[in-house]
Formats: sequence, structure tokens, C-alpha cells
Amino acid sequence: MNFKLRYWKRIFISGIFALYLSSCNSPENQMPPASESYRTVRNEPIMGHGEANVYQLEKFFLKYNPKINRTYLRNVTNAYLKQCSYERVNSDVAFIQMCHETNFLRFGNQVKLYQNNFAGIGATDNGARGASFKTIDEGVRAQVQHLKAYASTAKLNGRCVDPRFNEVKRGSAVYVSELGNGRWATDPDYAKKLLAKINELYRLNSIN
Repeated sequence: MNFKLRYWKRIFISGIFALYLSSCNSPENQMPPASESYRTVRNEPIMGHGEANVYQLEKFFLKYNPKINRTYLRNVTNAYLKQCSYERVNSDVAFIQMCHETNFLRFGNQVKLYQNNFAGIGATDNGARGASFKTIDEGVRAQVQHLKAYASTAKLNGRCVDPRFNEVKRGSAVYVSELGNGRWATDPDYAKKLLAKINELYRLNSIN
């Protein structure tokens, strides 16, 4: 008798538990899937505040050059956030431009690593090597100032170190889409390549 009672008791408890699991798995009670949305840009202003922080910028960078010296990368990334903040330039744009111009700090073309020239300033299609800067900070500042020369008519907040600052028509490229076709670069797809990398930065870090 006790055996039969225990048997039916187990059947009853199992049934209750099955009903509980069924209710938990109903559409009303299921956890929503993690958001896979991210910000998609068709264009991007050069002036303004970037969305990505130091860790997000480095996460994007390391996807394409995982062998980089991490201390060197951190110094470069911090320089971008610092100099862009000082001149009110979009740090996402400036950092991505560096990634594109230097092949993720591999350099190897006209401009060499020791030049601290992160955006090919002064390097031309006829083989000119371009400008050299004493430090990482100075090289990044020159690039940021050159971007500001294109994107704004406001005066610089710091001492000018960009040797080509006064050769730019001020305010002639407010958006990334306006940097190609002979402004920053002769490549007609230059802006598209930068915007593709910016979108990848946002996708990789779920920035929206």
C-alpha cells in the first residue's frame, strides 16, 4: 500500500513540474533575445563628440592587428581621445582615419612609424614621404588640427603643429563624405572606406 501511494505521489509531482516548465517556456514568459542593434551611419560629422571609449576603439583595432604592442596602442588611443576633446573633433572619425591611413599602425608605405604621422599629412601620390612629428601626441594633434581645418572655421584651441593647416579651405569638408575627391585624398572611394570602418566600429561594440 505504501509503495502504491509513493508511486502515485511521484506521478502527481512530476505532472505538476511538467506544467510549471511548460508555463515558463510559453512565449509570454520567455526572455527577449539580446539586442543586436547598432548605430548605422551613412555619413558622419567631423566635428563633435565620438561615441566609442578607449576600450571600444582598441577592441575594433585589435580585430585587425592583434599583434600590436599594447602599450603603444594605448598611448596612441589616449592621444586621440585627448587631442580630439581639446579641439572638439569627433574622435571616432580621427581614430578610424588613422586605422585606414596606417593600415592599423603597420605603416610600410611612404610614411614610416618613426615619423608619428598618422594620417599621411604631406604624403602625396608622387612619392613625397610627408611630415614628421617629435611625439605621438604631436602627430595626433596635427591630424586632428588638419581635420578641424577642413570641418570648421573656428580657431584652434592649441598651438598649431599642422604644417598644412593654412593650405586648407576652411569649412570645405564638414562631413566624412566630403574628405575624398581631392580634399584629404584623391581616392574617390576614400569616404566610403572610412564610413565602412566607422560602421564596423559601432557594430562590433553594439554602439547605438
